[in-house]
Amino acid sequence: MIKNLNYSNPFFKVDYVKEETINITGFTTITNLSVTPIKVDFVSSILIDKSCFITAKSNPIEIKEALITRYNFDPEITNPELHQFCIDNWDNNKVRYPEDPSKWNYPILRSPIEKFDKYEFNCWYLPANTASSIHNEHLFTEVHTQIYGLGIMNKFRDNRKETLYQRVYMPIGFTHDYFYDNKIPLASI
Repeated sequence: MIKNLNYSNPFFKVDYVKEETINITGFTTITNLSVTPIKVDFVSSILIDKSCFITAKSNPIEIKEALITRYNFDPEITNPELHQFCIDNWDNNKVRYPEDPSKWNYPILRSPIEKFDKYEFNCWYLPANTASSIHNEHLFTEVHTQIYGLGIMNKFRDNRKETLYQRVYMPIGFTHDYFYDNKIPLASI
């Protein structure tokens, strides 16, 4: 089964894939959603909630369940047209939080949300040197996969920026370890 997600666009196509064998023909990020590792080649596998950036044709890859992002451009090169596409088509904080003007100055953009099966998928676009809000709890397990540019995720002891204790740098195709899992109680650090 292959389901194209609603935030696919002229720059990248995103598919939810389940029980399929796929071929990679160009720049692609694979995010594994299954406990079954995805074998990329004879030595490399993608574990659950982890990802891999593939830059060339590969052998057929067996997928139990994954998110596949196929690029229509070289994501390692700055693309101003993608930036403009996100500005023109994705929601900003003023649209998402009309009741909270304190969030309106953040230049953060979010694609439409796609809810499918037990998942909720979307893309975020933050221009260089942009920070998002600090938070450490969700009602769900959240992971982020970097699909363009170099990102940074920060960990804080609480909801104040002066409690920053770790930076996680995120290159294209990288998915960070869990920051919060609703199945695991928060522990003191």
